[in-house]
Amino acid sequence: MLNLLDFFASDVLLTVFFVVGLELVEELKNGDLGDLKRASLPALAAIGGIIVPAAIYLLVVHFASVRGEFMHGWAIPTATDVAFSLVVLQFFKHKLRSGVKLFLMVLAVVDDIIGIVIIALVYSGGRGVAVPEVLLVVVLVTFWAVLLRHLKNIESSFNQVVAKAALVLLACSVWLFVLKSGVHPTIAGVILGLTTPATVEADGTSLATRLVKLFGPFNNLVVVPIFAVVSIVVSGAQMFNTSPAYANSVTSYELTVVVFAVVFGLVVGKPLGILLFAWIGSHLTPLELFHGLRVRNLVGAALLGGIGFTVSFLIAALSFSNELVVAFARLGVLVGSLMSATAGSAFIYFTTRTTRKTATSVENAV
Repeated sequence: MLNLLDFFASDVLLTVFFVVGLELVEELKNGDLGDLKRASLPALAAIGGIIVPAAIYLLVVHFASVRGEFMHGWAIPTATDVAFSLVVLQFFKHKLRSGVKLFLMVLAVVDDIIGIVIIALVYSGGRGVAVPEVLLVVVLVTFWAVLLRHLKNIESSFNQVVAKAALVLLACSVWLFVLKSGVHPTIAGVILGLTTPATVEADGTSLATRLVKLFGPFNNLVVVPIFAVVSIVVSGAQMFNTSPAYANSVTSYELTVVVFAVVFGLVVGKPLGILLFAWIGSHLTPLELFHGLRVRNLVGAALLGGIGFTVSFLIAALSFSNELVVAFARLGVLVGSLMSATAGSAFIYFTTRTTRKTATSVENAV
């Protein structure tokens, strides 16, 4: 029952977060992502946000002198959960520079895609990604994109209904075959969002913009909270209902090391890697930050980059055969994500509050 609940929350509900794909395609068509030099920098920062936490995890496990098999969890703290990080950032959208959300959004999506590649290459047990299913997904997504672009030209009400039913069927089919391919199905939502038209129409909006307004509140207020609650319940149940055979094959010290390595990787490694590579990219290469941004403006978003969950949970399950170790690795993801969310929120709140006070004092002095 718990596994079914976990599957529904992480593999079904979170697919609704295709609003990220919609926002990205809007920016690609009409915004800053049309500039390759600016769009590439968050991707470089995402790479830093993978390398540094992985290195920190490996160093912690190495110096703790535990069994080598625990090294296999090095990728657990490398993933940023695009849904949760952006939902937290949404609370501060009026206090931040406009490019910060876009930076985190691109970073988190690239981060998740790299995470899926890592799973396919390292954690698939030699199976890899199923190529026939991936090719079928490409075909289905092509039909989805073509049908969406011709939807507004369909005049008959009956044909409109048929076309919309076909779109729902295509979306469900894409989700199913992405799942069967071995890729995490939340990627299906991003793919569908990225292939949705973002051309501005006569009313001044695009289909992508309208869908963001329709699904955004549902995702933020329903999907993400449900997933958070289910994750905590399932992880807790796994910790307390593990068979004695699993419990006897691992020590409490080893479990503590795994938790600490994951937490340290998320809370320290993620922001450090993101900021370091953002600085390198903006100072030592031709790449540029979005208009008006400096690396110091990205600290809050970088801290929120330590929010794990979806892909981190999946990697934890694939890293270890011992269910108790998986449960404690997921506990580390939960603790690290909560600490990252708290640190990022506090940093953004207090820094923007200080800035507002300074601006008010200057105005009064004038």
